[in-house]
Amino acid sequence: MKNLLFLLIILTGCATQKKADKFYAKHPELLALKCATTYPVKDSIIKGDSVVRFDTLWETFTDTLISEPQVVIETRIVPKTVTKTVVVRDTIIRENTAKISVLGSQIAKLNEANRNLVELNADLSQKLVRISDERDTFKHERNKWKLRFFLLLFGVGLAYALKVKMTKKLW
Repeated sequence: MKNLLFLLIILTGCATQKKADKFYAKHPELLALKCATTYPVKDSIIKGDSVVRFDTLWETFTDTLISEPQVVIETRIVPKTVTKTVVVRDTIIRENTAKISVLGSQIAKLNEANRNLVELNADLSQKLVRISDERDTFKHERNKWKLRFFLLLFGVGLAYALKVKMTKKLW
């Protein structure tokens, strides 16, 4: 009776897939917390290149000097460098670790299936070699019996020809 009670407690205390689905349907925040702690999103930053663009402006200065006999106009062109824009490109990569875990388990299953196929292929190759050996043995035996049949047929034909020749003078 104690064993039956113990077995009943163990069986009713087990959490099945259906029970877990019902529990997480009632408490989706706990499911989200479980998923977030088990499979956190990993961020990584890849430093990119900085692009600095310069633009050169040319300014023209004109100076006029007037003296009685003549007028002198002096023109100077002065370059002025102006920084136009600075662009920094960094890349942020977010890895979904849950997806990585699922894909890892799929890879493990496929590797196991591949191993099973390789073993099956090895077994089939051995069977093919054995069957081809049996076929070759069968062909050899068949050819031996064909030779014996034709030798026997030749002997019977020769014996018949000798009997006919002895009984009747054809030649």
